[in-house]
Amino acid sequence: MSNRIVRAIRAAQDRIDATPADKVRSLEQKLTLDFGEFCEYQRIQSEAAAAGVLSTDEAMVIYTALGGEHYAGGWPKETLLAARVIVVQTIGELLKRRISGKLVRR
Repeated sequence: MSNRIVRAIRAAQDRIDATPADKVRSLEQKLTLDFGEFCEYQRIQSEAAAAGVLSTDEAMVIYTALGGEHYAGGWPKETLLAARVIVVQTIGELLKRRISGKLVRR
């Protein structure tokens, strides 16, 4: 099953694969996830799905990448760096939509 989030993760993985290891390590260190972010990211993806901005499948990719309903002290180990990048980027875009009042049906 392919959706915008999955396609973006694949594209990000291709870019990460072509990035020097030291820059990848630096990116990994910058992309942390604390409990407050976990809660807010889950809330934002849920609102976006309810508004029809994200499909159910797209929201589920984000939900799963974050670790589902349980915060595990950061990103789950199985969440690829590319998925972390895209989740953070997508949440940022959704926040902009929310702030501008455009978190509405596509």
